Amino acid sequence: LASEFISLVDAGILHRFPSVFPRGLITWERWIWAASVFTSRVLPASCYLNKGDDSAASHKPSNPELFQSNSDVWDELGVMVPFLDMLNHEVDAHQVTWQPAVVNSSDVKIESDLESEKEHDPRAICHKRVKKGSELYCNYGPKSNHSLILQYGFGLINNSADEVKVGWGLGDAVGNMDTPGDYKIPFGEDEKVDKVENKKEIEDEGKEKIRETD
Repeated sequence: LASEFISLVDAGILHRFPSVFPRGLITWERWIWAASVFTSRVLPASCYLNKGDDSAASHKPSNPELFQSNSDVWDELGVMVPFLDMLNHEVDAHQVTWQPAVVNSSDVKIESDLESEKEHDPRAICHKRVKKGSELYCNYGPKSNHSLILQYGFGLINNSADEVKVGWGLGDAVGNMDTPGDYKIPFGEDEKVDKVENKKEIEDEGKEKIRETD
């Protein structure tokens, strides 16, 4: 986060958009808050694209004026859908399903009696009866607890999509054989120290940039 903030400041974001980012508005706490809100609420770009589109690069918007950013930006950052991004995650008990847009054009012809296959804009469908006052849920998709905690701040007790990554060194794989003399352990203790110190330097530089904007 610190390195991203430094890049934005160096690019002149405070000077180019003074009405949006006046002096003192951006603090380290607000920067972390904004990043947390975005990563925990953002949805894949496929939510906004038409059904069948593999990526934003292949998307043909019905209104090009609403699709101004570069397609790589859409694929990398995703989209934020008001209200839908407030729903919590449930795998089996979710009542809301998101349906991407279905477009009938000269390139795509859809002939179906199913309501979900007829032409429509992106929409959220409540496919179960919901008691008045009950909470609505959607399904974030198959995610491990590591991904859930990192992006959303929670984990599931019985997570069928959970996984555990196990690694071992070369010496563990070949038994009691001595390690070759020229073999260097990846991310050894010295490298770990260097990485930690480098990270601290970046964070300190980011905080110094923030103080300069106050």
